[in-house]
Amino acid sequence: MSRFSARIGTRTGDRHASEGTGNQDFACYGILTKDRGIVAALSDGAGSAAKAAEGSETAARAAVEKALEAALGQGEDLDPREIVQEGMRAAREALEERSRAEDSALEDYHATLMVACLSENQAAVAHIGDGASIVKVGDDYKMLTIPARGMYPNETFFVTMDGYEEMVARNSTCNATEVILFTDGAQNELIDFQGKKPNAEASGSVAEIAGSLSEESDGFTLLNTEPDPGLAEWLESRVGTHRDDATLLVMNRTEKQE
Repeated sequence: MSRFSARIGTRTGDRHASEGTGNQDFACYGILTKDRGIVAALSDGAGSAAKAAEGSETAARAAVEKALEAALGQGEDLDPREIVQEGMRAAREALEERSRAEDSALEDYHATLMVACLSENQAAVAHIGDGASIVKVGDDYKMLTIPARGMYPNETFFVTMDGYEEMVARNSTCNATEVILFTDGAQNELIDFQGKKPNAEASGSVAEIAGSLSEESDGFTLLNTEPDPGLAEWLESRVGTHRDDATLLVMNRTEKQE
């Protein structure tokens, strides 16, 4: 039997700090009772969007709430692939509802989104936009999803775009013990772009910090982006550019000590 835990770390980019706009990333997660698994979401509001922070928080919260509901409906045997798809759809619906309620254009809430689920046997991620996810299987770190790029420099995709379903990348793997989600502000440190693989040393150091900080949950805990000091310090000291917001969400599965 496994136990599940997660930690979030974030750092506000220098540009947003100087402009007074605040951090436009948002991460949250929920741990299922009876050690059945964990669901999480990480969203990055587009800097050009009028309501970027509102978009990222709305997307991530809605995704995790729906993913938890979907997991409960599956009983004991979770299918993370279905769970993350439900979360992605719920995020889009929540954004549409908010845009109508506030009489704002949907593009005002442009945000990337990753929805992840880690169970006893499988990890899955649904991902649209930049940022990326890394998974650990055995002793090896592997890319689970990679940053999405458009035809032009710095172009990416958002869950608020028309036809977003076709832009969503999905991947899954068995026997994962760690999943690391991160926004584009941290991707240059965590990805070896030349080698087209994770930076294993950086991934390991992040996971080690998160593991040392993790605590058991009573279940159904929804957390926001309050930073853990250890992960925040790592972001401050290790990431090469501080211009953009940078956020990490680390999910762990460990053998439960009886």
